[in-house]
Amino acid sequence: MDKIKYFFECYFNQSANYADMESLVIEFYEIESDNYVNSIKEELSKVKKNQAWNDFMDIAYSSGGRLIQPEKCEEFVNNLIRLFKK
Repeated sequence: MDKIKYFFECYFNQSANYADMESLVIEFYEIESDNYVNSIKEELSKVKKNQAWNDFMDIAYSSGGRLIQPEKCEEFVNNLIRLFKK
């Protein structure tokens, strides 16, 4: 989950606001290579498919300083998937 880790480190770290999520995904699209964009989409799909919520929450916390509540993790991942499909 290297690209998810990268997204939290460089884009959605603790200095970013949840209201900025969509603009941060747009910025990711504009700055990063197609390979990075496709890779993060694949990683997010794998998280959802495998229900790897704990792994995702661990990355969010260790790489972005984000504490995502377990009951909100699936919703958070689904929102990211939706934003990366635009």
